[in-house]
Amino acid sequence: MKIKNLVLTVLFLAAAASIGLAQKKKTATPPTAQEKQAIFQLIKKDAQISEYLNDAPKEEGKLTKSLTVRKMDLNADGQPEYVAVMEDVYFCGAHGSCPHWIYSKTGGEYNLLLNTAGQKLTLEKTSTEKFRDLRSSVSRTALEYNWIYL
Repeated sequence: MKIKNLVLTVLFLAAAASIGLAQKKKTATPPTAQEKQAIFQLIKKDAQISEYLNDAPKEEGKLTKSLTVRKMDLNADGQPEYVAVMEDVYFCGAHGSCPHWIYSKTGGEYNLLLNTAGQKLTLEKTSTEKFRDLRSSVSRTALEYNWIYL
């Protein structure tokens, strides 16, 4: 009977701990339509995006749909940063190395923090100057590169 109670107690504590960890895990939240539109207007100023839209202005709607924006607090200040990725085959190429941008917002003004390209951005467990470190995985040929932004 004691062993059964001990096993049940351990299982209960393990379940409670995993629920607590799941609740503490930070998740990305979707932006409002206005926030996504504001980020898209900034991204249109990127040289590569701007050049593409000058050559193919009718493609703007397609690019708007291929833009994914997530809000994540990357520096634990209670305010989200905006992580944007343009998932369009023209910009991502055969290896899926898509352009990424990270913006902060102070008042009503967005500020570019990072402009990079890669297959994905991964949050590292470490931080530098209050911001979570990010890893960008890039594959442009048969070789694969990892860049860590500190």
